[in-house]
Amino acid sequence: VSWIVLVLISWIAAKAVRAGQFRLVDLAGTLAFAEMPFFFLAFTGFVPAFRRIADLSSINLSAIFLFALVTLVFIGLSLYWMYRAFAVSTNLTKPVHIITFVITLFIAEASAFGINQLVVKEALGNPQKEIRTQGPLTEQEEKALARTKEITGFFAENDINESITSLFNDEMLAQLPVKDLESTWNSLQKQFGRFQGFEDDTSVSTKGELVVTETTAKFERISFVLQLTFDENTNISGLHVKPK
Repeated sequence: VSWIVLVLISWIAAKAVRAGQFRLVDLAGTLAFAEMPFFFLAFTGFVPAFRRIADLSSINLSAIFLFALVTLVFIGLSLYWMYRAFAVSTNLTKPVHIITFVITLFIAEASAFGINQLVVKEALGNPQKEIRTQGPLTEQEEKALARTKEITGFFAENDINESITSLFNDEMLAQLPVKDLESTWNSLQKQFGRFQGFEDDTSVSTKGELVVTETTAKFERISFVLQLTFDENTNISGLHVKPK
């Protein structure tokens, strides 16, 4: 999506600035070549030091710094190649045309980001839209709220034990055993300050056979939304923490 939008916006910008003719296929091909650094960057995911960067239970600052450094180098190289691709393909090689390229790139990236957000939103849905504000709760929703209150009680007491993971379904338990859950919770407190407690704002929504609850967790430096997904047996099938 990003590449297609970049090609189209670049083509429109070049048409607006340059009176001469040029081939769209040349622009598309050279811009595709310009994104090659990101293809090689993807392979860093196979490097052992980078594999668990996103895992809060094993924060490795040196690996994060190294990954950030490598990423900056590849981004810089890719931006240079993108400009060369744009300039040569459209014959806009004067220094003043750098401004045209910067504006073009900004519009293209903003457009691609918006499109990607719409695609992701459509694919995942928006549980907040389905929050029940009127009428009685279903039996499954009441059970989910009760279990959410039980689980948040354990977190509030900083008592991370098997009482929580006993509520997981088999797939969830395999992904997040109690030792990893405890390690992740401790890492959050190290990174964002001592846990302050949960706000009284739990919401509940139903998506098919699943029930989703969301509760705000307050730390010293940031607030998160604890999102719990319950299956048809009211066992936890998903646990996500996202910034509020």
